Amino acid sequence: MREFFLNHLPSRRWWSSIAIAALTVLSLLIFPSQISHSEINPISDSDVRIPTEPMSLFIPTESDCPKLDKYEQTPRLISIPDAYIENACMESVGVSKDGRLGDPQDSEMNFGYWMDSRVYKSGSVAVYTCHISFNPAKNAICDDLNQLVVGSEIIVESNSGQKRIYIVAETKTLPVYEVDMTEFLTPYDPSKKGLSIMTCAGYYNIQIGDASHRLLIRAVSKG
Repeated sequence: MREFFLNHLPSRRWWSSIAIAALTVLSLLIFPSQISHSEINPISDSDVRIPTEPMSLFIPTESDCPKLDKYEQTPRLISIPDAYIENACMESVGVSKDGRLGDPQDSEMNFGYWMDSRVYKSGSVAVYTCHISFNPAKNAICDDLNQLVVGSEIIVESNSGQKRIYIVAETKTLPVYEVDMTEFLTPYDPSKKGLSIMTCAGYYNIQIGDASHRLLIRAVSKG
């Protein structure tokens, strides 16, 4: 019987493993870890962007804001002083099958331009979309678009460098289901070239995955 127990005792390697594990647990109890959460997942000032003053965007170069096409009159940059927007880039957006205007996808700091809404003559409307941020730690290009009032200026620069000034004629915030797209796409003053901007407003509705409201800006060409 004694020989049986001796032959079936755990090996020396097994006892060594148990001893190492026991020492490891004991060391953790005696010397608790000094690592803080900030060391594990550091957060720098650059990660949290809470604006303390109006945004001042960079002055883009040719490579920062590439032309959408070869035509001289196609918009390339947009500035809206009352919303603290300076030389924001454009990207092309379309319309979905259910009639929804697309949003900029490349950057939350871009404006979306609906290419089919080119302004060639009086009575036509150039249509733009842009993002706001529902995250207080991040910025989006149109966060301050609600600061616009009747008379505010919108400056659009084309591929050729020519600048056209539009004057805000109407601003309104509506629930999504009350937005009249026909009115939004209609010039405010048929005798002048028009501009319309749509962005989100209200609160973010998690159930529908969309903002509750839309801010609609309609402007007319100056002069």
